[in-house]
Amino acid sequence: MEEGSDALVAMRVAGIIVGRTEGQYTLVLQEIAGSRRIVVKVGMAEARAIALFMEGVSLPNPLTHELMATIIERLGCAVSRVIVEGVEGERFVTQLVLCRESGGVPVVLDTRISDAVALAVRGRAPIFAREGLLRSLAEDTDGKPREMSQMGEEELLRLREQAVKAEEYERAQEIQNELRRRGEA
Repeated sequence: MEEGSDALVAMRVAGIIVGRTEGQYTLVLQEIAGSRRIVVKVGMAEARAIALFMEGVSLPNPLTHELMATIIERLGCAVSRVIVEGVEGERFVTQLVLCRESGGVPVVLDTRISDAVALAVRGRAPIFAREGLLRSLAEDTDGKPREMSQMGEEELLRLREQAVKAEEYERAQEIQNELRRRGEA
């Protein structure tokens, strides 16, 4: 792995979490060689596309992302990789990189993270995140690791749910203990 904030860190889809409210889904990307994560809310169509592609399920009529992938292939291209570059406001800045079968300069498209991941999963393309992004997601404004005591109740509840779904029971218990300490559990 490269060093510095521009380094690319290999990620994998750790799961799709179904929210408490209908139509609410969360995509979890986790670094392959570590435990840092990117957690992002996604729409039902994107969550379904990612889950179906991961499970190898094919439908009689193509979903939108499957159609997009077919168009990319028919134009003589393939999804080379996805790079999650950073965050602007509430949006993850994500690039979908296509390579041409004939060679030449790759085609780089700005896209939503959910669309890019759906296409990467279907095309078995690698997903990367910038080291600086992962570092910033794990740090507070002073550049120090975020402590549970600095997190709000909603964030802790979400992290606890993610830990349970990922079968990280020790982490879930730590979060539960913090919630109990506050009298919020």
